[in-house]
Amino acid sequence: MSFADLEFGDKIKVKKHAYLIMAHNQYEILQTTISLLDHEQNTFFIHIDKKSKDNPVQEIQSTAKKSTIVFMERTSVNWGGYSTIKCVINLLKEALKGDYDYYHLLSGVDIPLKTKTEILDFFEKQKDREYIHFEQEQIQEKYLKRVQTYYWFQEYAKRNRFIHIMGRIFTKIQTLMGIDRVSKQTFEFQFGALWFSITKSLAQYVVKKEKWIEQNFKYTCCADELFIQTLVINTEFKKKLPEKAFTKDGYISCLRHIDWKRGNPYVFRDDDFDELITSNCLFARKFDITKDKVIIERLKLYLDEEKGNI
Repeated sequence: MSFADLEFGDKIKVKKHAYLIMAHNQYEILQTTISLLDHEQNTFFIHIDKKSKDNPVQEIQSTAKKSTIVFMERTSVNWGGYSTIKCVINLLKEALKGDYDYYHLLSGVDIPLKTKTEILDFFEKQKDREYIHFEQEQIQEKYLKRVQTYYWFQEYAKRNRFIHIMGRIFTKIQTLMGIDRVSKQTFEFQFGALWFSITKSLAQYVVKKEKWIEQNFKYTCCADELFIQTLVINTEFKKKLPEKAFTKDGYISCLRHIDWKRGNPYVFRDDDFDELITSNCLFARKFDITKDKVIIERLKLYLDEEKGNI
């Protein structure tokens, strides 16, 4: 699948974009992304994790010259917990107060791989496609286990070893007791990456289904990688997925360049520059200033339309 293969239809109107960004550190990378995407058609909705000691609002705000930046009320987002899903829903709620055509969820350590003009042009030619990643046509058993039992302590497990051990014990007990939260469900569960680019219609639907999402995904483990895929696969929105959405073609279906083969996920280095700029995707994750700052600087120079490609 190529970049050109994803271009459907003709230009209809100038589309506006909401970038929903979940950040918790390395705000220099976030500022790079904002500067590269800075445009009148783009608005940034930024959530900075409450656990972060830094809160450089003024520095981030000053990065945007043409875009609007909205800072969300800070909450604690914990790995694998429902707080991640709740943060995504809150970002969508806030962004839906405005009138946007596409809603893009990024992390604070993602960087675009195309210029802002190329990204805007790409979405101008879309007929309301929903860019979401699905690992495969049917969910694997190991991912379904994330929602089969109750993970009451998941919000704190990453920060406290004792709680983590207790959580595993309680999960094992539930399995031995035959507890299965999903055994009587009539809908299909699905799995994929959290990061997406979706239309206003789907964004509205996700918010509308907030209570249903909480009922089925609270007290689970890492369900942020299941909830939107499950919603889409059980509705008419699945007809709006890109062609070959279920093929093992990396993360092209959500327009993200991510490598899980070399890391968890892999952190891109300077040696990966050619791989990144020739990618068919629009965005890449992830980057880390402490591991390789040069690749970030090179991408910024290459994609900066004000300075021209170098």
